[in-house]
Amino acid sequence: MPRTITVKGTGKVISPVDFVEISLTVLSTDADYSRAICSNEEKLIALKSALAGVGFDDNALKTKSYNVCAEYKSEHSENGYSNKFVGYKCSHGLVLEFDFDNKTLSDVICAVTNTIAEPNLYVRFTVKDKDSVCNTAIESACRNATEKAKILCEASGVELCEIVNITYSDIKPSLYSECDYSNDVMLMRSATAGVSINPQDVEASDNVTITWTIK
Repeated sequence: MPRTITVKGTGKVISPVDFVEISLTVLSTDADYSRAICSNEEKLIALKSALAGVGFDDNALKTKSYNVCAEYKSEHSENGYSNKFVGYKCSHGLVLEFDFDNKTLSDVICAVTNTIAEPNLYVRFTVKDKDSVCNTAIESACRNATEKAKILCEASGVELCEIVNITYSDIKPSLYSECDYSNDVMLMRSATAGVSINPQDVEASDNVTITWTIK
C-alpha cells in the first residue's frame, strides 16, 4: 500500500464591491381580497414609475416571492382571548440589481422611498462576476494545499509525488460585503441624498483537501 500525505488548503480572495442588490418588500392589507391585491399592484406600478425616472426599465424589478394570506390579531375579551380577522395581507418580494456607484444608489433609494409603495428595503453589496471570484478562491486553496504539502515533505525528508485524491465540498462562499446599510425607510428618505460610501471589500474563502503519494 503506497504511503500518502493529506493536506487541507484554504484560499482567500478579497475583491472590491462593484454590484448592488436591493431587496424590496411591498405590503398591502385589506378586508377585501381583491382590494388587497389591487392595492399591491398599484404600489408596484408606483415603484416602476419611480425607477423609470432614474433610468431603469420595467424589467429591472424581479419578483422573488409573492404571498397572500389571511391576517388575524389576538384580542382579549370576557371569555378570554380570540383571534379577530384583520384582512388579507399581500406581500410582494422584489429585487433590483445594478452596477454600484454612489449616485445611482442614492437616486434609487430616494426614488423608491418617496412613493406610495413605502417598501421595506434591504441593501447588500457584492461582486458582479461571482463565478470568477469563486474560481479564484478554489485556485488559491489548491496552491495553499500544495505549498503546505511541499513544506511538510521537505521537513520530513520524503518526496511529494502524484495526486491520488481531491476532496471538495462545493459549498459556495458568501460573496457579500459586511457593510451594513440602514434599512430604516424614514432615515433613507432624509439621509441618502449626497451621501458617499465606500463599502467594505468582499472576502471569500474556500477549502480543498488533496492527497498525494510520497516516497
